[in-house]
Amino acid sequence: MVTSPVRSEEMMKPHREHPSGDDITGARPAAEAPADDHLLEISHAPMDAAHNNGEAIPFAQSVPWLVRYDGSWWVVYERGWLRITDELAATDIDQRAAQVAEDDTRRSGIRYHS
Repeated sequence: MVTSPVRSEEMMKPHREHPSGDDITGARPAAEAPADDHLLEISHAPMDAAHNNGEAIPFAQSVPWLVRYDGSWWVVYERGWLRITDELAATDIDQRAAQVAEDDTRRSGIRYHS
């Protein structure tokens, strides 16, 4: 492999800004966001509260790092939770979650009648 001995100092700096100019290294507190703004990231505290209130539902008991909250799927990372914004991925997760729920219902022997 051939590499260039000259590297721009700018290339060596970690990228910490979104193209919009927003700093993406830390979670934005929910209190700072307008009510109609769909947050892309939240810290652990609001997600813990949502889980305790029954507003955040894990994908499955064995997959607590993926939850449905505020109309979207969220994935955990070390500093909080990130909203899954890719519609195709979210649709795939929705379909798989429905299959898992159906399998769980079948295994538990619970039958629902309309």
